[in-house]
Amino acid sequence: MLPRLECLEARCGAGTRFTAKHLAARSRPILSLFEIVKIVDVWGGISLGGLVMQVQWTMLHPTMTMERLGFIPLWLHDNSPDDAVTQLDKGYPFGGWQDFNGFSMRPNGALTYPGDPTLEPLAKAILRDETIFFYQFAWVAVRKADGSFRVARMD
Repeated sequence: MLPRLECLEARCGAGTRFTAKHLAARSRPILSLFEIVKIVDVWGGISLGGLVMQVQWTMLHPTMTMERLGFIPLWLHDNSPDDAVTQLDKGYPFGGWQDFNGFSMRPNGALTYPGDPTLEPLAKAILRDETIFFYQFAWVAVRKADGSFRVARMD
């Protein structure tokens, strides 16, 4: 049985409204209403705080889906003054962002690590002057405009 919009509003509070019209306004919705309700159910009715997801994700591989990104899209908001790593650190409940050093990044966002195969990005998002890349095995990288980057595993 599909959940109803009232279920979402009851759990998130009257200040948070996700309507079919809002979701249809995007050429490709970030999350469907059904996905938002599932997330709220998983988090036990946690409030989304009235924040509207502004960060657009681009799938870079034909089999990549929003579901494979897990909760990561919920942790990144244009209206937060924090940079991407800080937002991901605050959102990730299992130890926060923990840098993993030793990677090199190619101009297309592909990651290389000595002795391992190259990891091609599966999805990316832009947050102001930063690009967030998502890779196989739950690796995440954030690259700044100056080319510097940080890598962590967020599984």
